[in-house]
Amino acid sequence: MVCELDKSWLDPPKQTNLNHTSSSTVAVTISILKQDDLEDPFALLDGGLKFVKPNKRQKSKSPEVNLKKRKIEKPIDDKLRQTVLDRFNFDVDIFEIYHILRISKSNFIPIPRFLAISNGMCTADDRKSAIFSIFSRRKELCIKSESLHLAIGILDKCLDKLAVSPETISDLAVVSLILATKQEQVEILTIKDVIKFGLIRGKSVSEICKLERLIFTTVSFHISFPTPFAFINYLLAVLDAKKMNINLAHYLIELALLSINIRKFKSEEVAHAATCLSLAISSKSPIDDLRQTEKSLKSFSLIVEGTTRHIMKQLLEMYKLALHEVHEIYVEFESNERDTVSMFQINSDLEKFLMK
Repeated sequence: MVCELDKSWLDPPKQTNLNHTSSSTVAVTISILKQDDLEDPFALLDGGLKFVKPNKRQKSKSPEVNLKKRKIEKPIDDKLRQTVLDRFNFDVDIFEIYHILRISKSNFIPIPRFLAISNGMCTADDRKSAIFSIFSRRKELCIKSESLHLAIGILDKCLDKLAVSPETISDLAVVSLILATKQEQVEILTIKDVIKFGLIRGKSVSEICKLERLIFTTVSFHISFPTPFAFINYLLAVLDAKKMNINLAHYLIELALLSINIRKFKSEEVAHAATCLSLAISSKSPIDDLRQTEKSLKSFSLIVEGTTRHIMKQLLEMYKLALHEVHEIYVEFESNERDTVSMFQINSDLEKFLMK
């Protein structure tokens, strides 16, 4: 396997004594949730953002949950679970965790609705530039791939509700990265770090904190959700993939971030397409290996063979385009450390097979 999951986190959580919660923590929480502070958070950013009114037909849901009436949905039924135990070699715990993430309500990253607006607001190219600006500093700032993918997911959720100016989207991406590192890393990126390294210029710590709180309120404080990168690592572990195939799959999944059209597909489908395509590109018999990989993953992912090839087609086009653009993601994966996976030549038979 590529990685072994630490199953200790699956144990029931320990009870926490709320009486020992520090008063400062309570004070911060209360100050964030005060309604008066949230009436016009967009006015804090000097016109860089515009509030998009929610659809009046959508009724706001109460945060209260009746636990007695709540129906807990199982990721897999008992019969399928037993089939997995009896017939397949992969760990059933990995199988269940994968499908818990797959069916979770948070497993949705929207297509940013307001990037196409031409009235002075940011475009898809502005979004791409913001992505390149933070991806180019990953080694310098010790940013993990998990954090990068989550940061772009947070950014896209904000862009689905906010109309952002070209000058503001870069700052929005950086602050999204700060929040992502708090979820995914032990050594987090701080506001002082982004000022020190010049990721955000011309804003004080107070102004960046206000932007951070704006992101929290925009995504309803839901900043932890599965990304295609999370799903792809499960699939690579099941296949016991080699290091080169892992790097190539990670390269394809990063290229997918550059296209807002990829967001219309489910995260697990994008991960499945990138995994299958990575093994095909690096193979001497690409079509046969593509079909074999789809067949091997079917019992785990429950994705039928051939159903993600339209996504593979888009990823293949992005791979070929990157050979000419030589952007920051391409440069990262052309290094020997990454097995120069961004420089592979595409087999013409594979290209014809996916393009038909």
